[in-house]
Amino acid sequence: MTGSVAAAVPSPRRNFALLWLAQALSVTGSAFSFVAMPILVLRATGSVAHMGWLTAAGSIGTIGAGAFAGHLVDRYDHRRILVTCDAARAAVFATVLVDRQVGVLYAVMLIGSALGMVSQVCYTSVVAGVVPTGQLAAANGKFDATYAVAYIVGPVSGASLSAVTGPAGAVGANALMFALSCGSLTLLRLPAATRTPPAPGDRLAGLAFLWRHPALRALTVIASVISLCTLGLTDVFIYYVRHDLGQSDTAVGYLVGAAALGAVASATAAPRLRQRLSFGTCWVGAYVLCGTAALSLALRHTLAQAVVAATLFSFGTTLANTCSRTYRQTVTPPAVLGRVTSAFWTVQSALAPVGAVALTTSTSAYGVPAVTGTVGTICLAAAAGSLLTPITRSTKRTAP
Repeated sequence: MTGSVAAAVPSPRRNFALLWLAQALSVTGSAFSFVAMPILVLRATGSVAHMGWLTAAGSIGTIGAGAFAGHLVDRYDHRRILVTCDAARAAVFATVLVDRQVGVLYAVMLIGSALGMVSQVCYTSVVAGVVPTGQLAAANGKFDATYAVAYIVGPVSGASLSAVTGPAGAVGANALMFALSCGSLTLLRLPAATRTPPAPGDRLAGLAFLWRHPALRALTVIASVISLCTLGLTDVFIYYVRHDLGQSDTAVGYLVGAAALGAVASATAAPRLRQRLSFGTCWVGAYVLCGTAALSLALRHTLAQAVVAATLFSFGTTLANTCSRTYRQTVTPPAVLGRVTSAFWTVQSALAPVGAVALTTSTSAYGVPAVTGTVGTICLAAAAGSLLTPITRSTKRTAP
């Protein structure tokens, strides 16, 4: 009897390892298409504006899914949601192998991003349920470090594969990675949970919680402003390398991969920083670094400067995202965590498609230095404004 009961109890360590493996596979595949999808659009149209529209399509998918992702996560079986999302993403990205029309690329980005939103909301709830509260910062740091490593290996490998097979081959590799991730997720054995279907009015419970919590309310508003001006920044970097410097697809991969080193360092440092400093200090400091990095690129127009600026910007955004997610997981009741996560990401991303199009269109009209200088100024202004909000009064530190 004892043996059967023990066998039925899910192992938190085993579950976390499987989640970590699945995330590593899926984000590595996504990193392949991170470079390949914009290159496909640029080859088809020759327009940086179309690259911005592609990014906007992905953001619209994320926002649209945010309307129901939290409701699904708080109501239905988490393992089934994760498996379904990865299986569907594998099928969606595989369509690029047979049809590469611009309209199809937009549709793939839209649907894939919507499924990714549901998956990420579910991951946030699953990790919070598997990992003890005092270890959440470390767990989130591991996920973000894996994400960053994937964006070192993925863009370089994807660009190299793209040079051999074409960008569509790199997107096909993305589909394969999602299929492998789906297989690992089928092995999850999560704790049994009783899920009560939320009442119709409860669909807004996440948004209501964000509004009632002073620090989360301020965080959501300021994060929305930052997303508005930064979503299309990767497209600006890619355009700079391909158009202004006349470099190859492989050079784009190396630029993005090198910049991801900053994210690896940030994800590794985040747990220690959160133990020693308050959430507010970490979050505000992260965007001071982002603003400074973007401004530095505006002062000098070279490949080396772009690499340094992108690396520092990645460090700042990763630190801010890790700390923000950990803080939300800590202060939000488990019963509404899915809806709170979904509401936060939806509101944060609401204006981002407009920003992505405006950023890339402005790059075409005014050049990279003018655009990155504006982005840097906005990030610094947002960080300064945070000092006047309850964000900086969030002094809670994570347990060592």
